[in-house]
Amino acid sequence: ALRTAEERGAAPLAAQLSAELAAAGGRRRRVREDDGLTPQELRVARLAATGATMREIAAELHISPRTVESHLGHVYLKLGVASKHELRRRAEELGLRDPTQPVEPRGILH
Repeated sequence: ALRTAEERGAAPLAAQLSAELAAAGGRRRRVREDDGLTPQELRVARLAATGATMREIAAELHISPRTVESHLGHVYLKLGVASKHELRRRAEELGLRDPTQPVEPRGILH
């Protein structure tokens, strides 16, 4: 909401939202300008694009599988994809994978 208020030039609302966020102990997250993904959503998306399962992604990032599921839901909406399969199939096109790097086989994360 804060980012939207700032983008739309609603300075008084942005100031109020910023104060409320600070009072609640929240911090602003930086997002990628080109796709709107938060850094954590980007990490989840990149791992999902390798074919990793929810549990594998959760273990790799030290978060719960439910949190992974939530992040993936946001990723799907923001990138306009409908499933992990489509995310994996379109990974290069979406900028989630470096085409010069090999794809990690499903089920194997470091």
